[in-house]
Amino acid sequence: MRILSLFFGNLNSLKGEWKIDFTQSPFVDNGLFAITGPTGAGKTTLLDAICLGLYHSTPRLGPLSTSNNEVMTRGTAECFSEVEFEVKGVAYRSFWRMRRSRGKADGNLQAAQVELSEVESGKVLANQIKKKTELVETITGLDFARFTKSMMLSQGQFAAFLNAKESERAELLEELTGTEIYGLISEKVHEHFSTAKQELTALELRAQGVQLLTEEQKSELQKSQSQVQASVAQARLQVENWLAHRAWWEQVEKEKINLTNAELELKGAESDKVAAQAELLRLAQSEPAEKLRTPFTLLQDAQSQQSKIELQLTTKQLQLEQINQQKTLAENRLNTVKAKHEELRSAHKTQEKLLNDQVIPLDNQLATLASQLSKLAEEKAKLEQQLQHLTQGSTVLNQQLMDCQSTLEVTAQYQAQHQSDRDVAEQLTGWKQQHKQWQETEKQKLEQAAQEGKFAAAIASEQEILEGSTKAQLQADLELKQASEHHAALNQQWTVLLQSSDKTSLERHLSQISEKLTSRHTLTNLNSQWQQYNKERNDKQADNQTLEAKQQQLNSTREHLRTQYQTKKQLITSLEQQVGQEEHLAYYRSLLKPNMECALCGSVEHPNVDYANPDQTSDLLEQKRSVVAEFEKIEQQGKEVAVELDSIARQLKDNLERLAWLSTQLDNVQREWRSQTARLELELDITQLDKVAELGSILEQEHKQITQQLEQLSQLEKQCHQASQAQLKAENEHNRCVSQVQLHQQLLANHQQAQADANESLQRFDVTSKEQIAVLLEAIESLGYRIDDVSKIANWFVNKEQDVKSWQENQDKKLELEKQIDAIQMEQKHGQQRSVELISETQQLVKKSEALTQDQKVATQQRYTLFGDKSVSQERSSLQRNLSDSENLLSQHLATNSDLSQRFSTISGEVNSLDESHKLSVVSVESKQKEWEALLQQSPFSTQADLEKSLLSEDEVKRLTDLKVGLTARFDGAGALVKAARERLDTLQRHEQATQWSAIELAVVLTECEVTQQQVEQLTKREGEISNELHSDALRREGQQSLFEQIDAYRKQYDDIQYLHSLIGSQKGDKFRKFAQGLTLDNLMYLANKQLDRLHGRYLLQRKESDGLELAVLDTWQGDLSRDTKTLSGGESFLVSLALALALSDLVSHKTSIDSLFLDEGFGTLDAETLDIALDALDNLNASGKMIGVISHIEAMKERIPTQLKVTKKSGLGVSVLDNQYRN
Repeated sequence: MRILSLFFGNLNSLKGEWKIDFTQSPFVDNGLFAITGPTGAGKTTLLDAICLGLYHSTPRLGPLSTSNNEVMTRGTAECFSEVEFEVKGVAYRSFWRMRRSRGKADGNLQAAQVELSEVESGKVLANQIKKKTELVETITGLDFARFTKSMMLSQGQFAAFLNAKESERAELLEELTGTEIYGLISEKVHEHFSTAKQELTALELRAQGVQLLTEEQKSELQKSQSQVQASVAQARLQVENWLAHRAWWEQVEKEKINLTNAELELKGAESDKVAAQAELLRLAQSEPAEKLRTPFTLLQDAQSQQSKIELQLTTKQLQLEQINQQKTLAENRLNTVKAKHEELRSAHKTQEKLLNDQVIPLDNQLATLASQLSKLAEEKAKLEQQLQHLTQGSTVLNQQLMDCQSTLEVTAQYQAQHQSDRDVAEQLTGWKQQHKQWQETEKQKLEQAAQEGKFAAAIASEQEILEGSTKAQLQADLELKQASEHHAALNQQWTVLLQSSDKTSLERHLSQISEKLTSRHTLTNLNSQWQQYNKERNDKQADNQTLEAKQQQLNSTREHLRTQYQTKKQLITSLEQQVGQEEHLAYYRSLLKPNMECALCGSVEHPNVDYANPDQTSDLLEQKRSVVAEFEKIEQQGKEVAVELDSIARQLKDNLERLAWLSTQLDNVQREWRSQTARLELELDITQLDKVAELGSILEQEHKQITQQLEQLSQLEKQCHQASQAQLKAENEHNRCVSQVQLHQQLLANHQQAQADANESLQRFDVTSKEQIAVLLEAIESLGYRIDDVSKIANWFVNKEQDVKSWQENQDKKLELEKQIDAIQMEQKHGQQRSVELISETQQLVKKSEALTQDQKVATQQRYTLFGDKSVSQERSSLQRNLSDSENLLSQHLATNSDLSQRFSTISGEVNSLDESHKLSVVSVESKQKEWEALLQQSPFSTQADLEKSLLSEDEVKRLTDLKVGLTARFDGAGALVKAARERLDTLQRHEQATQWSAIELAVVLTECEVTQQQVEQLTKREGEISNELHSDALRREGQQSLFEQIDAYRKQYDDIQYLHSLIGSQKGDKFRKFAQGLTLDNLMYLANKQLDRLHGRYLLQRKESDGLELAVLDTWQGDLSRDTKTLSGGESFLVSLALALALSDLVSHKTSIDSLFLDEGFGTLDAETLDIALDALDNLNASGKMIGVISHIEAMKERIPTQLKVTKKSGLGVSVLDNQYRN
């Protein structure tokens, strides 16, 4: 990146527009140039202009905005900066400008205007602040912070990196080089490592929680499974046999019941048939009468129809006579209404002719005249009102004119008396700027005086410290001598002790004894375990004996309960059958009637029907409930015994498994006991613990003796090491004291030099202050004012500002009053002219009004003569309403007449039709009467009354027919059921196993079915449990294998991330960040040492090995002595800082080549020789193609650098200028 040109205006003290083209002479001829000028002239403003044009910020003020703009020259309304720069062969133009509102110096600041464009094409790339800043950073590869660290090293920034703390240096490295990404990577690696560790731990915990069957357990379960499966097959075969037996018995009992029910149903059907004979006889007698029902019904319908027609005919004849009378009356009323309607039509026509030809024209004429008179009256009123307003306005204007003329006289007198305030207004801004510059100079003078006092105090303090350092050096020499002698004496003792005792052999022997002691403790623990396992085995064996005895007792109890269970169950079945039989007998007994056959025995005599015993059934039910309660109690006791037996079986199984495990553990303990005793070269039984204790006492005594000998050797060795460390510490302290003496001698010289520089600056500021105040007082006195006390100038400025403001306000007021007087006089002239015009117009209107009034009177008299004072619209409406009512009445009478005529015609037709129908109905009745009489004579009924008695209703016929059909169907169906039941029962009794099955009662069969089914269920459940346990074990084995493979695969990934975490991972990202910052700092040291080699071959920079990012300086002229950077003198610090700054510039420019470099101050602390070295280095940089601009007021630099950009202060005005060739 290279700066091509700078164009700016009104920045700080550089008022006006200036343009510096770095591609033209003299800059193109010599790339090293100096920006010179006195202090405060505005040299740094040139660098501020470059920063503003590119980044809208300055190193001293930061970003500029409408609330923060201290760079705009006082008394101006705008400032701007335009920078042309080149990156990778492409030239760009970056522009920034801020204005004040209304173009006035006291206006509010407006938002900045920015633009970034290409120079060659003129294409605008951005015109918004944020977008333009981002685009500049993208093109150059430098943000504002990096720009001020690489291309522009501003005041106070040379030694910022060198003297920074480690944390600040780390932040600066990260900010400059963009290494914050390494911290983020380190945090992500740590997060990944933590997640992987948690997942691996979870997988391992899952693996630890999986329990598998041993091979013995698995084999035993498979054997049990085979046995159970065989038992299940056999039990199922038995169940099938017993189920077939039970099904045969159930079917036989069912068919017996069906046969009994069918026989009862057959007898019941026969009884119902006999009982319904009377009803069936009625149905048979009604059949001849049903044949005559149709002709009898037809005769009755014909007679009814004849009577109905005769009634209708009589009614219609009466209606016809009434309507004929109404028709005659309606025709008379219609003729009367027509005559009245014709009279109204004639009157309406006559009136309309009068209104249209004479009355309405006169009304229109009168309305027009009234309208014209009204308009004339309104116009007259408006003219009179305007004339009145003009009169009142003239009075007000006369008063305003007098007031303005009076005020103008007072203002003119004030302006004449304060004419000098106008001259002060033109100079007051410049005087205030000069006064501010003088105040700043006085402030700097005070600061330099305070600085001189600080340096004097520092010199006194440094002299005192130097005296203390010298004394400390003498003390360190003495302590070093004593430490060396003490170390030599301890070394002699150590050598003598080693000759009598070998430390290695003692440690080896001690290790062997420690191993034996460890075995002794192991034997003790094994004995304790053996006793514990042996006791538990004895307890388990005793517990098993108790459980087995209890199991035998419970098995006996269960067999007894099972016998009771079967007995009670058979008794319940028997009682249920007895109760059922009693209920059936009671039912059949209730059906018995005198002289009717019994359904069971066929007897017609029933002597005991009234002697049934109801208490017998009640006793059977009570006995059944009692037996059922005892049965349920036995069943509950059996379930409880079964649960307890299952619990004992599980406990026995668990105890046997635990006994097997205890036997294994006891064998393992015995085996480990023999191994440990063999290691101790002993033959002891596990019960001989006392001999193990004796051996332990002997070993502990021997261990204690060897330990004491080793402690004595270690103590002496430690004392020797401490003495060596003390000697080394004394040597370091001696070297430190020597360095401190040299350091404070150098610091004392630096403070003395700084005091001399401060004294020189104080004298220079004093001369400048006197010159500035003299120029200001001379300018004030030139206008006739005199100020005796310089400290009161600020108050005088305030008073004069108020006087100037008052004078300007009066001047503005005077001009405004003159404008008002001219306006009032012009308005008075116009008012007079308008008054004359209004009077003339009013007189003309009065004449027109009088003529129209006369015409109105004549027309009013004519209208009254023709139509009076009646209203045309009302009369028209009244006559039209009467005519409309007449037309409506006429229409109503016409409609009534028409309706009556139509009704008369309709009823006449109906009477004729009814008369014809009556004649036909008479003929029909006579014909049907003859037919009925002939049929009645041929029937078995003598009279019509006998026939009507034999006829039944339709519902009764249907009921009796259904009864007959139902009785027949029931009797036939019951016979068929009896036959089918007997056939099925015979088939069952002919079954091949009927004889064998009938020998065993149904109750026994039911019991055996239930027992065998329970056995199958228990065996099936056990088979399922074994299969489930084997299947679960297989799944666990398969899952465990998959889990182990998953753990192995995940552990490989975990090892990789763990290794990466050990290298760069940390929770806060410090590890990798510091590593990257360390590499960056090493690279910076390399670049800085290259620059130092150009500047001065004496010093080299290096990192402190134990202090992270701390720096040290190697002095190659003193045997590569390492020094802290804080011990460098002012000149040395400048050279090292300059080298670091140039190195930072190279480091930051990894994306963009830096071809322009600007250095602001920093050369004031250099002596002549060091200054020459620095300038030689800058010449070398210039020779490498860089354009370098240096800001300084050092005379030696002005002599060494021929190309200069001079900034000159204009005396007394507070502004500075460049050479005329740069003025735009």
